[in-house]
Amino acid sequence: MPEIDTSDLNVSLATLGVFLCVYGLISYLVKDKLYFSEPLIAMVIGVAIGPHALNWIDPLAWDESPGWGDYITLSVTRVVIGIQVLFAGIDLPKKYLKLEFQSLMVLLLPVMTIAWLISAGLVRALIPGLTFLECLCIAACVTPTDPILANSITKGRFAEKHVPGHVRNILVGESGANDGLGYPFLFLPLLLIVSRSPHAEVRGTYPVHDLGSTIAVWIYDIWIYQILLSIVVGFLIGHVARKTLRYAQEKEFIDHESFIAYGFGLAALVMGTMGMIGSDDLLACFVAGNSFSWDDYTRIAAEEARFQNILDGLLNAATFIYIGAIIPWSAYENNMYSVAGWRYVVLAILILLLRRPPVVIGLYWFVPALRNLREATFAGYFGPIGVSAVFYAQVALKNLPEEREHVRNLVVPVVYFMVFGSIMAHGMSLPLGMLYARTVTLTRTMTAASLLPTRAGVGASAGTSGASLPLNKADIKRVDEFPAARLEPMGGVSTSALETLPAPAGMPTSITPLPSIRFTHGFDDSTPATSTPRHRLHPSRRHSHAAHHSTSEDDTDTVAPLGTRPASVSSAASERASEHSSSPEQDQQELDSVAPLGTRPASVHSASGEEQSRSPQEHVSV
Repeated sequence: MPEIDTSDLNVSLATLGVFLCVYGLISYLVKDKLYFSEPLIAMVIGVAIGPHALNWIDPLAWDESPGWGDYITLSVTRVVIGIQVLFAGIDLPKKYLKLEFQSLMVLLLPVMTIAWLISAGLVRALIPGLTFLECLCIAACVTPTDPILANSITKGRFAEKHVPGHVRNILVGESGANDGLGYPFLFLPLLLIVSRSPHAEVRGTYPVHDLGSTIAVWIYDIWIYQILLSIVVGFLIGHVARKTLRYAQEKEFIDHESFIAYGFGLAALVMGTMGMIGSDDLLACFVAGNSFSWDDYTRIAAEEARFQNILDGLLNAATFIYIGAIIPWSAYENNMYSVAGWRYVVLAILILLLRRPPVVIGLYWFVPALRNLREATFAGYFGPIGVSAVFYAQVALKNLPEEREHVRNLVVPVVYFMVFGSIMAHGMSLPLGMLYARTVTLTRTMTAASLLPTRAGVGASAGTSGASLPLNKADIKRVDEFPAARLEPMGGVSTSALETLPAPAGMPTSITPLPSIRFTHGFDDSTPATSTPRHRLHPSRRHSHAAHHSTSEDDTDTVAPLGTRPASVSSAASERASEHSSSPEQDQQELDSVAPLGTRPASVHSASGEEQSRSPQEHVSV
């Protein structure tokens, strides 16, 4: 007997499938035309189908036992970040960690430290009831930048067109490395909090009750075992993986499909190994990825295969739909936990504006990868808060003592709202920025067109009702600087046919002949205009013309060597200058007799009959 099964799993799979199919149909329009980021759209859909809107799926109801929902969130975000930071390491150019060591160290140590302290001060000012150590704990969750959200500004059409490559690389490198370096900033306040709790422990380390011992535990347990060990192990795993992959490919032991999936398997290997020994798997994944592509071979192969982009799209869609569905919107209502809703909004705005941009701008002189203030401002603003913040919030919630009930209740609402605000702000920055740029460009164009100088009567003709074009006497006088050329009939249309066209009303009926133009580009000027070969009017065609008419003495005798000028040209030029020399009064009369641009002299009509009877040598000179 068939039955309808609307379990959360089925609904979740159907929702994810609909999103991937529909978004796939319009993905080019959304990303490359409207510049909306994929995480933004996925998160909005997650909010819409979550328990606080349509209530199609409720991940919070999956908590079959206490802490099970938090464990799912921690595991999902850990796997997603591990894969993303490994791919971020692969994306970097050859030996990037070595070449940009100074830039990365400045962004990872002083910039992160100052941003951490600024965020803690803002949390302390706006969230009541928290101690400064608890504020440092919450601030550590939002200090690292997110590699998934960074992809929206480092990849795609906009990034390739508007963002320099060295800026994209430093943003990718920073976001991949500082996800793993979030542990020291998080566990320093956690160890200090636990040191005051008689029965709590952090990651199996029993608390000590003096500051010196706490700092010692923080150095050898976090910096040495977590950070340094993960760097060494990650580099060795990436190095061995690169060598074995190249060997297998040279011996033709590996097929194309396995080569594409090799990076995913490497990420799983690093996360599983580092997880078993209790070290920092996220930083190890990033270092392993960069060591894996140390010679640039793997990076180029990954770009050609494009498997990484496909996997990124799938992970982004699933992860941000899930995050949108688990945001605790009820915590922002009715002053729950003694915090008004407006405080979350103000905190999100201030953290996005003050946590990172001022620090990067102030220290960019020590970051060689950022070459000017504009790049520093851009890099400072695009430091998004995303999946890594959710991961560290779950790590903090796991290690905070039970008696710290107030901070345990607030860490998830505060961090998740910062994630929501960052996705909205950074996801809408490009669409709004491009819309503003287009609006300003259109406004300036219309303003410039309306301010163009015009002359009365210029361009007025039948059907234009006084439309005018910009014209001044300098434009007309410029005509006198060049001798006029005789125009031969073009395109099979004779001069007489052109002269029989009806003239608009008010057009002058005579044409004042201007001095004739002679193209003397290395040719004899004594040749009559009517017998001038076409290649003399078009010097670039001389060689092809001479190839077909090599027996023409007129063509060959008058051609001067390249870079020289025939003597006849100088004499003809001097004769022409003496013929057209005139007084200033005559020049002014000739200037006044020139018809305005876009009009036709009236003498054309009266002279049209005479022109038809003229010989070819007497064509009208313009």
